[in-house]
Amino acid sequence: MEPGHPFAWENPEAFAEQQAWMEKKRNEAAGDIPPVCIISLQKSGSSLVNSVLADALDIPWCCVSYQYRDIELSWLEWFSKGRTVSHDHLWPSTQSISDLLALVLRVAVHIRDPRAAVVSMIHHNKGAPTPEELEDAYMGHAVPWLDGWLTIEQEHPDRVRVFRYEDLLVDPIGYFRTLTDWFNIPVHFFPRIEEAMHAQMNNRHANNFRRGVADGWRDEMPVDLAERLWAQTPQRVKALFPSD
Repeated sequence: MEPGHPFAWENPEAFAEQQAWMEKKRNEAAGDIPPVCIISLQKSGSSLVNSVLADALDIPWCCVSYQYRDIELSWLEWFSKGRTVSHDHLWPSTQSISDLLALVLRVAVHIRDPRAAVVSMIHHNKGAPTPEELEDAYMGHAVPWLDGWLTIEQEHPDRVRVFRYEDLLVDPIGYFRTLTDWFNIPVHFFPRIEEAMHAQMNNRHANNFRRGVADGWRDEMPVDLAERLWAQTPQRVKALFPSD
């Protein structure tokens, strides 16, 4: 299997073209860019983060897992050579983390308040969410995903670091400066990162069908459901998203 999108082999001709483009793009990129490994909770603004870095650094992006569950080793090996940014929602299984940390020096885990993430996730997939769908996505996916990655960050604090979508909204320049410092991306790239950030965020505000604000979930999640789900949420997840 070659680097690319998890479902790329469904169209082999398009996959081959994508693979050739990615290889060419990486070969033309600056040689001092490390592998920028970003793993994110779905619907946490990760496309914005990846687009800013790919545009500013002029590098391709790729996935490192198959359907976000299992590491695809050939993709990971290709990615680990550098001059590439990953866009992945990898589930934090023991084997996947072992594979990932064997080849990648540092990982940024981009997260969002799980209440907001599940509302956006269901909207993206089918439209207005029902209470049952919200509860299933929250307890069955978002919370265990977050709690799993927080365990990994605790076990590997020098290799894995959490970054919040909410901080990106409040201080985008500070967010990207901290992120680029984490990956040791040379400082001379930062003006380009800042320029790409402004362009992408302006485009996001103009084109997104949802607002993307930190507390937008309150308009669509029933109060009693929100309270019940929050009561079942692990304390260390709650601590990252203070709630009144």
